[in-house]
Amino acid sequence: RTTPATRAQAAGASGGGSGAAGPLDTARRIVRREGFTALYKGLTAVYSGIVPKMAIRFWSFEQYKELLGDRAGLGRGEGTVFLAGTLSGLTEAVLVVTPAEVCKIRMQAQYHSMADPRQIATR
Repeated sequence: RTTPATRAQAAGASGGGSGAAGPLDTARRIVRREGFTALYKGLTAVYSGIVPKMAIRFWSFEQYKELLGDRAGLGRGEGTVFLAGTLSGLTEAVLVVTPAEVCKIRMQAQYHSMADPRQIATR
């Protein structure tokens, strides 16, 4: 989700509609008030979450495959691999993806941290 879409959704949810007609108007307003780079807020959370996400996915897949196949006696068949993949995706989502998405959305919803407090009051 993009910063303009997140901002438009947040404004609608809070009842503080900004009068923007859509994502393009919201993007123009963000660039005008906060600069072009404000459109990329939240990418830090996404990029910093990719490496742990992949590491946890691959590590947990091997752990689940071993646990289900060898210890539970299910063998290394397609069902075991499928279940191990499902469980590793669930583990990845709970441990990395959800927290990273929460951080990303909160960063995107923020206004410029260096803004004049009087400007913030009029938003």
